[in-house]
Amino acid sequence: MRISTSEYKIKPIKAEVRRRLGYPHPVRVLADVQAEMAIGISLDEIGRAWDSNAGYMRNVFSLLDLGWRRTDCLPYLHQQGLGDTPKSSCVGCPYHDDGFWLALRENSPTGRGCPVRRTQEWADAVAFDYAIRDGSARATADGYPLRGQFFRRRCVI
Repeated sequence: MRISTSEYKIKPIKAEVRRRLGYPHPVRVLADVQAEMAIGISLDEIGRAWDSNAGYMRNVFSLLDLGWRRTDCLPYLHQQGLGDTPKSSCVGCPYHDDGFWLALRENSPTGRGCPVRRTQEWADAVAFDYAIRDGSARATADGYPLRGQFFRRRCVI
């Protein structure tokens, strides 16, 4: 599993669910207590549709039940006045392709293009790229020397 998914999505969601159920960590959740989690995974991402590993959470996937792909969601979002809803992701995600980075650069006021939809994302991505250039201060302090330099996406940024 990607660390960003577990650390920045699943872990905080579990903590919030426990809090809302009235069982903050480390209090044990009673066996008959369960929250239903509606997760927006479409057929395009069916491999990400997993059962919860927490007994107090039950995942449901309504887009899968409808048989919808992302392309099916777009007209619906447009009808609801949410037609400009972009695909969600972290700006520093290493899984973005060159097309994502080029579009971000071109549509960012701190990039080459006009200020359209993105505001601070390009500047954030560039700052993150420079911040990781020489590795983690903690890792190098722990005796793990960096071999070479780190780049988010060398050819675009």
